[in-house]
Amino acid sequence: MSVLNVSKMDLRRRGRLVIGALGLLVSAGYTWQAFEIPVGTLAKPGAGLYPRGVGIVAIVISFIVVIEAILAKASTDEEVEFPRGVQLRLVLIFFGLSCLYVIVLPILGQYLAASLYSIAMIKFLSPHGWIRSILYGVAAAVTISWLFITLLSIQLPRGIW
Repeated sequence: MSVLNVSKMDLRRRGRLVIGALGLLVSAGYTWQAFEIPVGTLAKPGAGLYPRGVGIVAIVISFIVVIEAILAKASTDEEVEFPRGVQLRLVLIFFGLSCLYVIVLPILGQYLAASLYSIAMIKFLSPHGWIRSILYGVAAAVTISWLFITLLSIQLPRGIW
């Protein structure tokens, strides 16, 4: 019996294989583009340092997912359900907020867009109230933005701020 007989794979293994393969393709393209960005020096890291690391890690993780899907034993539970109810709402909120972040990032800039994104994610995907969501969201976004923009000198969208 062939290990890579996709037509006889159960749905979960086939899904992991497809997602892993897509992840591998996207990661390879991302990494290829990241290597076009200057890396800088140890004394002054450039904008390409972080994306290269992210790309390489994404390739490794995607490769592991593909290998795991190929080598895993068939599961006895063939039922795969689409999220419903609360779980579907959480997936749609995450997807919608992430798309909105990408759209407003060039307009609002990293600090403001990341703060609003973080606040909304914490508020709508956790049990925290508005005050805690605002505090955590702004603290996380400002810290991450400062790390990349100021400390690593990586240009991120400036926007209106």
